Amino acid sequence: MSEARVDDSSVQSLAERGFALESVVNDDGETQLVLKDISDTSMTPLAVDFSSKALLHRLRYGLSRTQTLGKALGLKSVNPDTAPYVIDATAGLGTDSLIMAALGCRVRAFERSEIIFQLLEDGVKRLRLAQDPQLSAISSRLTFERADARTSLLSLRDEERPDVILL
Repeated sequence: MSEARVDDSSVQSLAERGFALESVVNDDGETQLVLKDISDTSMTPLAVDFSSKALLHRLRYGLSRTQTLGKALGLKSVNPDTAPYVIDATAGLGTDSLIMAALGCRVRAFERSEIIFQLLEDGVKRLRLAQDPQLSAISSRLTFERADARTSLLSLRDEERPDVILL
């Protein structure tokens, strides 16, 4: 079934709702973690793919501080030395976090769903295996944590306080 580190109660709960977390080989020949709807095989499995061709193209050629996210962060340039430290309180599937890291921000993203967190971790793991210097730099600025941001934000030490919190 799955190589993910998901506790048995989460796997059972998924199965009861007609879903499964599985490792599959994608079109690029990579093994990736997916969430499948086992009751409807016509549904496309859900995965976090930070190395998709479209996203990689956007990271390489389409990033700008003038994008909506760059403007919201108050970026003056795409520069890791001056970019803010950001907490993404609602990581979701991680695209905003990845783009902020590509814009030079150090990003700490919280995801409270154990299943979605496992998909995020798989996506980051595969991004780090890409052996591309630009992607390595981006992934080094990106951290996902399985936690509820509401409680985690309250327990931050002074040195962990971000410049920006994305909700």
